[in-house]
Amino acid sequence: MEVNLDSLMHSQYMTRYLEDHIHLPYASFYPLLQGKNVIVLQAPAVISPSYRSVYDPEEDRRVEKEIEWTLQIIQTLLPSLKFGLTNWAYLIQDHEGVYHIQHRQKRLTSVTCQPWAPLVDENDVKISRWISCEEREGIWNNQHVDLLIGWNNETIKWINEEMNGHRLIQGLDLGFEVLGHITSNGNIIGIMKEPAIGRLVERCDKNVVYAAVSRLQRLGLIYEAILPSNIIIATDGKVRFLSVQNIVTFGSREHGENIEQAAQHFHWNQLKKLFIDLHRHWNIMPVTRSLTGSVKILPPLPTPPPPLQDPIVLLMVQWYMRKSTPTSSNRSRHLTSTRRRRVGCTAFRILRRISSDNGKNIQSWTTDHNDHSSYGLHPGSSQTFIAPEMSESLND
Repeated sequence: MEVNLDSLMHSQYMTRYLEDHIHLPYASFYPLLQGKNVIVLQAPAVISPSYRSVYDPEEDRRVEKEIEWTLQIIQTLLPSLKFGLTNWAYLIQDHEGVYHIQHRQKRLTSVTCQPWAPLVDENDVKISRWISCEEREGIWNNQHVDLLIGWNNETIKWINEEMNGHRLIQGLDLGFEVLGHITSNGNIIGIMKEPAIGRLVERCDKNVVYAAVSRLQRLGLIYEAILPSNIIIATDGKVRFLSVQNIVTFGSREHGENIEQAAQHFHWNQLKKLFIDLHRHWNIMPVTRSLTGSVKILPPLPTPPPPLQDPIVLLMVQWYMRKSTPTSSNRSRHLTSTRRRRVGCTAFRILRRISSDNGKNIQSWTTDHNDHSSYGLHPGSSQTFIAPEMSESLND
């Protein structure tokens, strides 16, 4: 049977794991997606404070195993995740070693940059593709758009810096146009831009790129991220800068004594290196819209059948209830057969009671000493599930 992966990936009931997880010494963060709703699951840390300080293949393998183990735990708890209720959840292990999900609505920091474009509610944009948890593609007002949406305090800070960068180059025609500010519950959480369509810079674009950077410098602006992946030649032939959160006014950061020194370091030295490399080979960096989002499907685990529908349990009950013909010469065999029938009836009553509600109250049945007699359990017995007669017959 052929499976349509596209329809599977876009199923609103399918849980997906966006594999741009963040691992810090104090916690690990796993963004989970179902439909348009995202929950960030905060789990115990899998790395130590010294991780990545030195190259250690054994440590890398250990971390990968820890991540896979955590994902398996998360997969078993998928039914308890309430998508759309909160934006955050915690993976907690109790004193008995059992894992639980605890939901919480986490309040994110606010964007301080003043908006200048229309405010667009996140529910008014249809997400067509996830590149990462914060970078997405969508459709709004029948047009394709690029989205940058914050999901934690670090990405909200990124959104704020991106908005500041776009304000600095407003009217210069050096960036992709901001079409709106994405809001959630009245708070700005992202920006929406025209799609970044075009080709990456090549050696033939040297003159137009130098001219564009010179325009920034004349306005007292410094572009701190001149890289082969951050300069696009749009379909109209104009230069467009990406990662505009790195466009800042001179003096807002440690740029040196004057703008000429800062420009020499951030602009001209970097441009010289860039075009030397482009003379040696083509630009091999991928365009953002060509990136494949790293998304992993987490299918729900199948629910086990009720006990009396489990063929193994039924075979056990049948084995205990087998009848043996007693003989005068072998009384012990008769006693064993009688004991087995008695235990079989006890087991059948327990399993029938469990199957009535799929085992939800098994703990109350096995710990309530006032009702032990109905299951063949003696008051005060240390047995919790197996009756004394059953345990004795098993020893036989």
